[in-house]
Amino acid sequence: MLRGDLVHIVRLPNAGPFINPVDGEYLRTAGISLVAGRDFQDFAPGDAPVMVVSQLMADLLWPGESALGKCVYVGRNVPCSEVIGVAEESRRMSLTEERAMQYFVPLSFHPRFSPRELLVRVEGDAEAALGPISEVLRGLDPRIRFSSVGTMEQRLDPQARSWRMGATLFSVFGLLALIVAAVGLYSMLSFGVEQRTREMGVRWALGASVANVVSLVLGESLRLTAFAIALGLALSVWASRFVGDLLFEVSPTDPKILAGAAALLMCVAMVAALLPSLRVARLDPVVVLRSE
Repeated sequence: MLRGDLVHIVRLPNAGPFINPVDGEYLRTAGISLVAGRDFQDFAPGDAPVMVVSQLMADLLWPGESALGKCVYVGRNVPCSEVIGVAEESRRMSLTEERAMQYFVPLSFHPRFSPRELLVRVEGDAEAALGPISEVLRGLDPRIRFSSVGTMEQRLDPQARSWRMGATLFSVFGLLALIVAAVGLYSMLSFGVEQRTREMGVRWALGASVANVVSLVLGESLRLTAFAIALGLALSVWASRFVGDLLFEVSPTDPKILAGAAALLMCVAMVAALLPSLRVARLDPVVVLRSE
């Protein structure tokens, strides 16, 4: 319920808002940047309750407004929490989960939540620090008999493995398709130029310069290639809707990739038109006409 600067949050299934009681150093350690405001590193028990909301939560609850300074009730019989910061979007549990509203509150303000995870940022090799971190954890509380310590890459690798394999296959198949397209384009254009050998000989015999004839052949080849590339780009954009769900945070219509492929094919077309033309240009026009 939204009334002025007051908000009462009702939790929605699978959409949040999800509470994250964390230490004041959590956002900086996790690499979560603040879009606006500040975090609660200087928060002390007894202070007025505060929170940092995610960008999605700020956009949904206060569209077109600043979330800073808003008063939020997160439950019954609890004081209002002031929004002091807006954090960039981050996922809570998995790489593929849907975006959901979430907010961060000081851990000391919610004593009923017992911390179960510790996030540590280390200098240098993270795997080399796993042993010392385990020793420190056991030294903090002798009741801790087991602790699962691992790097973030190790935790995320099972989730990212299938996406990584799919990305590798897509890259290999895309590269093979690009190579086949380049070879086919070169063969077709170079054969077409070779077939125009007599035409070029006639033009030279009538007084045309080598530069004029080569530029004519090159221009026609590049125009034909540009039309084919434009058609191919249009088809690829149309077909991207069928492969978008197979990609993870990668656009199937990445302009850099499409521009790179188009530039490569244009370079191939230029070479395919230039080499045969220059090779014929070195011949005597009379010899060229007699050969036909």
